[in-house]
Amino acid sequence: MEQDAVGAEEVVGVGAGLANGGQVPFVSAASCFLTGRALEQVKADIAYANFNVKLVGQSSGVAYAELGPTHHSIEDFAWLRPLQTRPLQIRLPTATTPPPAASRPTS
Repeated sequence: MEQDAVGAEEVVGVGAGLANGGQVPFVSAASCFLTGRALEQVKADIAYANFNVKLVGQSSGVAYAELGPTHHSIEDFAWLRPLQTRPLQIRLPTATTPPPAASRPTS
């Protein structure tokens, strides 16, 4: 296990290096930085080489709302979708996600 306390760009590069060596790294960072600041590294180091690196974005959407708009990540899927070398998945917290309108109780 490798744990680095550096910026998202460097962690993506480390993940690509580990994948090049045959490992399957999980790179985890705040979504706003993983997709915003490190997008060039994701594209050039991981997607173009088709490396098996698992990118895990933390606190996507407006989960970091108290930190202001620089920490919002509402366009992360739009930036990653053109690089479709890996499936994109999102986990919705059930406690805070409202049910679809069709399944809401009517009063």
